[in-house]
Amino acid sequence: MLQYLRENRERDIITGHTYIGPHLDDFQCILSHDIQSNSYLSRGENKTILIGLKFILIEFIERSSKKETILLLDDLFSELDAEHITSLLIRAGNRQLFITTQNIPSFLIDTGEFSFYEI
Repeated sequence: MLQYLRENRERDIITGHTYIGPHLDDFQCILSHDIQSNSYLSRGENKTILIGLKFILIEFIERSSKKETILLLDDLFSELDAEHITSLLIRAGNRQLFITTQNIPSFLIDTGEFSFYEI
């Protein structure tokens, strides 16, 4: 992957898009009897499963490397309700967290626990 990124860096800069990486992953989970989650569950439910798996991976990496992680989450709040957003932020614990979003949920602004920067 690193070699591909190096070889295609100029094209990516010109187009403003990277054509390889985890942002292009197509996540599918088989629930049972060949039922795929994306045809049965809502987008929010699928996103919740994916985020849960990412947290398992993060905890594995932290235990293995004995280093803390910084979480970079793009468009986190779309498709998640307040309960799932709160649960995710609790799960993030004391990790440093950067989130990009189009809309900040008002209940997060009201807590005073977060810093927001508009670009």
